[in-house]
Amino acid sequence: MKDYLTQYKEKLTSAEEIASRIESGQYIATDNMLAAPMAIINALGDRAEKNLLKNASLYTTLDVYDYPCYKPEVAENLRGISWFC
Repeated sequence: MKDYLTQYKEKLTSAEEIASRIESGQYIATDNMLAAPMAIINALGDRAEKNLLKNASLYTTLDVYDYPCYKPEVAENLRGISWFC
């Protein structure tokens, strides 16, 4: 049996790798407020800005950050939809 540290290191994944698994046209939902995974959300924004991610939707709640989906250069590929306005 592997110890927990070995298992953790094997499963550790970068935000960019996680964002690369999101396909065009998919829906993404985040946790709310300060629990939102901003590294992943920013990596999604980078992909959308480079046209590597298209027609995706990012659902958020209680927006307390500057989400990339609200920037004009990203909004066409990554739509931001807030559940709490």
